[in-house]
Amino acid sequence: MDPIALPPQPAPRSPLRGGYLASNPLLVGGLRAVDVLLAALPGGRDGAPLARPPRRLLLAIGGHLGDAVIASAVLPLVAAVWPETEVGVLAGSWSRPVLQGHPLVRRIHTVDHWKLIRSGTGWRDRLRRYRDTRRRALAEIEEAGYDAAVDLHPYFPNSIPLLRRAGIPVRAGFTSGGFGPLLTHAAAWTDSGGHMADHHRALLARLDPRFGRVGTLRYALPPCPEGADGGLPRGGYVVVHMGAGLPLKEWPSEKWHALVGALLAEGHTLVFTGSGAEQREQAERTIGGRAGCRNLCDRLRWDEFVGAVAGARLVVSVDSVAGHLAAGSAVPAVVLFSGMNRIDQWRPLGDRVRTLTHPVPCAPCHLSRGCAEMACIRGLEVGEVLEAVRAELRAPLAGGAGGAAGPPGGAAAPVA
Repeated sequence: MDPIALPPQPAPRSPLRGGYLASNPLLVGGLRAVDVLLAALPGGRDGAPLARPPRRLLLAIGGHLGDAVIASAVLPLVAAVWPETEVGVLAGSWSRPVLQGHPLVRRIHTVDHWKLIRSGTGWRDRLRRYRDTRRRALAEIEEAGYDAAVDLHPYFPNSIPLLRRAGIPVRAGFTSGGFGPLLTHAAAWTDSGGHMADHHRALLARLDPRFGRVGTLRYALPPCPEGADGGLPRGGYVVVHMGAGLPLKEWPSEKWHALVGALLAEGHTLVFTGSGAEQREQAERTIGGRAGCRNLCDRLRWDEFVGAVAGARLVVSVDSVAGHLAAGSAVPAVVLFSGMNRIDQWRPLGDRVRTLTHPVPCAPCHLSRGCAEMACIRGLEVGEVLEAVRAELRAPLAGGAGGAAGPPGGAAAPVA
């Protein structure tokens, strides 16, 4: 089954601006100026494959929850190619729960960059939080004594300056987020299509070519804790996740209301998930007092959210972490995408994921603030989404109704 429900499209425009994945000309100019200065620093780039596996490897993830789920796909690859290597992870504190307790992760360090903090604090508090978390993480990383680090995040802000400051001798990453001269194994971003996990694999292959030949890319999430499903009947409900980290990516409320009405009329039980008071209130308005709905927005811990998704019959969501969790738990998903980014690069990595968007000539625009119309997402009709949901519900499930977060590392066998 083709997971991308899209008509043929013209070749997408490149997101690169002067070699950087940024649309703001001031940011591009600033990164270029900094890189020119950094290029004069002593210490050359090796760029050659490693002669032996590192004793300890640090993976810097960056971004938010969905980025952490995507990055989990490389963990089984590292375990297969370098089975004796200890793996640490560097991420924002908001992403820590995604990999907490993962059997393939030895340590987790957190840095909350001021640009990525989504809480409602002011600039002074953001800068203070960034300074404090960075100082603590730097001390932890230096004490751990990592031999190599790979920054998987191709955008600004990345962790490259911190990796250099910590004295990690081998540092691989993309130059597209700036600070490329501080890397020993620098990779220019190539807008060649493919999923973000494919780009991660290619970056690791710069350290060891065997990464390019091992395994099938699949999310590798920690096992779902026993009893973390909140008592929901396994396989007996559809998860509805309306919120996204960026409101521009959301579908109109009136269309959600109509879709929910149609699903209830067909006898489905609906469980609403999301975070924050605003998404909870949006779910209440969408439900409108109708029976057959349960609003769990802003009521679930992370493990309970994972459990609710893993036990669902199907997940219907906008472009958010919910779709990635569904893919990681082998639960069918219908995901509504805007045209702000390439769908083939950011879609959930799974066999039972159906992505929908409203084709427009300007997509993908690669604009962080989108546009006033956002026809790429708002133009999707209720009938299209309803038919996609019906099609996924009719298709047989491997292993029965409701997926399960399988044991991580099962996709890749050890490499000699």
